[in-house]
Amino acid sequence: MQGSSLQQFRKALGCDGTPWSCASPDQLSHRIYATFDEVPQADWLRWAGHDVFLSPAYLRAMERSAGVYRVFYLMFSEAGSVAGIAVVQQVGFSSRRVEANLESRNAMVRYLTKKLTPSNASTGSILLCGNAYATGAHAFSFSPGVPPERAMEGLCAAISTIAAQLRDEVAAILVKDFFAGSSGFDGALGKSGFASFRVDHNMIMPVLPHWKHFDDYLADLNTKFRTKALAAMRRSQQLDVCDFEVAEMEAHRERLSALFEQVLAKADFKMGKLTFEDLVALKASLGPELIFRVYLLGDQPVGFLAAFRSGVVLDAHVVGIDYAKNRNLAIYPRMLYDYIALAIELGAEQIWFGRTAGEIKTTVGALPVEMRCCIRHTRKVSNFLLRILFNYVKPTEFPIRRPFHREIGLEVARRVGQKMD
Repeated sequence: MQGSSLQQFRKALGCDGTPWSCASPDQLSHRIYATFDEVPQADWLRWAGHDVFLSPAYLRAMERSAGVYRVFYLMFSEAGSVAGIAVVQQVGFSSRRVEANLESRNAMVRYLTKKLTPSNASTGSILLCGNAYATGAHAFSFSPGVPPERAMEGLCAAISTIAAQLRDEVAAILVKDFFAGSSGFDGALGKSGFASFRVDHNMIMPVLPHWKHFDDYLADLNTKFRTKALAAMRRSQQLDVCDFEVAEMEAHRERLSALFEQVLAKADFKMGKLTFEDLVALKASLGPELIFRVYLLGDQPVGFLAAFRSGVVLDAHVVGIDYAKNRNLAIYPRMLYDYIALAIELGAEQIWFGRTAGEIKTTVGALPVEMRCCIRHTRKVSNFLLRILFNYVKPTEFPIRRPFHREIGLEVARRVGQKMD
């Protein structure tokens, strides 16, 4: 399907205003593909780089996921050359506690919350340009020669075609996630009527160059937190730790799936529905790029972690935990330390721990890095109300622990772009 103008984007979203200011007759052209097998592979790989979430193996596995209704692959061109790629998914979402993330107790804000995102369990469908299951901008990649405004103009024009086809099926369009102030993409989307809002921080920890072994990391912890780490290792000592391949995952499918469901049940907001079957499919597709580590008590799994190798980043993807045994066996703390040991072993430069359990992640050295998303409702009036509502959304707050010796803490903070008091 060949691209069209931004007027279609406004129309598809139910907004009859004039096109945003940077619309131009020479915008990027685009083509939309319904399956990855239709995509010109060499052109895609050129712009996917080392991002595992844009790799053919990952995308083909996600096409088969029950949690993703449809996948659209976008390819952008100028002057006859491919200048960028993007992935857009139609996914379900559910939210139980939107009010918990609002700064205001204002009665009007509460009314808008109930009107647009009911505080009881609610479900719907959205168009997502971003990864439903991972934190970060994993949904598009453009040539450095394409300015952010022009890139987002092309993206909006392509999404307009999809939105026009699915207008009655989707409640909103969400583009996620951007590091605050780093790209200009969120500001460019704001010019087409998207509301930019803060989301829970990505917990990121740099891997310092002198950490050649896990003991080097331990040596940089202050006495209190080194004692805490060693205590967690002792409490988890009776666990056997194994890296599973597909055959072992299949053999323990029922138990591992139950552990995963325990973690998913605690989530207040979900996009899509990642299942244990998806993890098996990803392991089959990605092989060593997905590490699947299991913690066994005797022959019974009591926890697992999954981690992606994505360029210089180790992405701490998902975990499964037997919460009844977690406290006595320090299962989750052991997983956090194992993520660090893995990153050191693999030569990663950063660990992306994701958004959940922020306070405990600061105890191992991760720091909160601000992220933003951009959203637009598919109806004009609702979109106006949505922009008001998201002015009040705030990230979850938690105490930040400082586990490193001061000079190491300063270096860790510097490497994630923060200042330490």
